[in-house]
Amino acid sequence: MDARNPSESKVELVTEICGGTWGVEHPALALTRLGKAAGRADYGSVTLANAFRGRT
Repeated sequence: MDARNPSESKVELVTEICGGTWGVEHPALALTRLGKAAGRADYGSVTLANAFRGRT
């Protein structure tokens, strides 16, 4: 998520990984990456909202 303009598929992938079991095991890292993904995701992204809620 450090790229200035990541592709939509990369944002989705990071969101799915960080909102899943990896995020449960590494919550601090996952929240940091989800925050970066949120700045790059499309407005109203259901995948991102579910990741923050813990429902991926």
